[in-house]
Amino acid sequence: MKLTRLLPVVAGLFLLSACGYNSLEIQGIRAASPTGGTAFTQALVTEYKALVEEEIKVEYEWQHASIIARKGLEANAGTVVLPFGQEAFPSPASQAGEMNTERARLIRVLDAGARSGKPAVAARAQVMYDCWLEEVWEGQDDGVCKAAYMKAMAELEAKPAAAAAAPSRSFMVFFDLNKADITQAATKTIAEAAAEAKKSGRARINLVGHADNSGPKGSSYNMALSMK
Repeated sequence: MKLTRLLPVVAGLFLLSACGYNSLEIQGIRAASPTGGTAFTQALVTEYKALVEEEIKVEYEWQHASIIARKGLEANAGTVVLPFGQEAFPSPASQAGEMNTERARLIRVLDAGARSGKPAVAARAQVMYDCWLEEVWEGQDDGVCKAAYMKAMAELEAKPAAAAAAPSRSFMVFFDLNKADITQAATKTIAEAAAEAKKSGRARINLVGHADNSGPKGSSYNMALSMK
């Protein structure tokens, strides 16, 4: 009988405890509408909101949700917040080195232009790092947040593929028999070659002159004509 009376009391205390962490930060991030700041800070707000709900509804970590929500609210005010450090969620000694190295890597990529170049992916990388760090601190790292962080980082660090070079064109000018004068047709061909060089912004020019095979092989006349 005493046990029956005790259970509702314990349940009531648990509910009260959980509601106690429904802080102003959590209420604020749930109501936040990321419209100001930059594309990066707006994406941060969206990502932090999702992580707060994950902490509450799946992990039941109201206190951690409140810490994360506070960071999301700073981003909602247009502040460029940095990833969590060891002061927020200290890692075990066996993993602290990796977490510090990855945080430095992330900040380096963000500062190199990822915030403006790929704001949504950059925000994803930062929030997934924070999620990973928090799970490592808890000793509940299942690899999901780490995998999402690594995927985002791979996209941020990928080098753009070099544009394929346009195929080159060759232009050939023909001369009338026994002459080296530029004909009307040859003038048109030369104009086309010049236009192509200007269009592409690059040109490699080889000028080669040939006479035909009429007359004695290797004759001085044909050689002189080819030079003309």
